[in-house]
Amino acid sequence: MAKYFYVYNIAGVEDSIVKMFNTDTGAMGEKSVKKDRMDGFIDGIKTSGFILNKELAEADVAEAEAKRILAEKMTAYQAARDDYHNKSETLKKVKAKYGIK
Repeated sequence: MAKYFYVYNIAGVEDSIVKMFNTDTGAMGEKSVKKDRMDGFIDGIKTSGFILNKELAEADVAEAEAKRILAEKMTAYQAARDDYHNKSETLKKVKAKYGIK
């Protein structure tokens, strides 16, 4: 089995995030590392048997971005659904007021 890692950055956050996967144990971890200490940290985890995996990084980051977009769209959908429901109820009340079925 193997140990993999990759590094990513989040906009507006000073530190980089190192995400590590250990296929021997099934463990996954994240570590926030200051940019000026990144080289030493990476050297240390490479010495521990971790391998940089860019394919894993790209797939994981793409999945997180898709999840973020989905959450945005679901929030917009829920707001639109609530707005439609409120306006539908208003129409029902107005129709009832004037005896329209």
